[in-house]
Amino acid sequence: MPPRFRHDDLGPWLTDPDKVRRWDAIMVHKLDRLTRSLIDFIALLDWCKAHGKTFISVSESLDFSTAHGRMFAQLLAMFAEFERSRISERRADHARKARELARWDGRAVPTGSSR
Repeated sequence: MPPRFRHDDLGPWLTDPDKVRRWDAIMVHKLDRLTRSLIDFIALLDWCKAHGKTFISVSESLDFSTAHGRMFAQLLAMFAEFERSRISERRADHARKARELARWDGRAVPTGSSR
């Protein structure tokens, strides 16, 4: 299981046999709220298929049991991963520009000595 799915809130529902038996589907409002990693998303889809579970994304209305549904879901996950990367790049660019202008760059402000 990918490290992201070992999270305290989700991990036990994927690894504890007693909890796995208690549910049939993972439902999310939007796909990109679950993960912004294509590899993690594919791993979760594979896990669901191997364990007879269903994955439901309400906003996208995709049927993950079909080849078309899986393809579009993977495209959405790929764009979510791209968006995460772009956000990171924009934040780094902003911080660099702020430092060049001798402005606060968003990092923690030092407050006195560290005794």
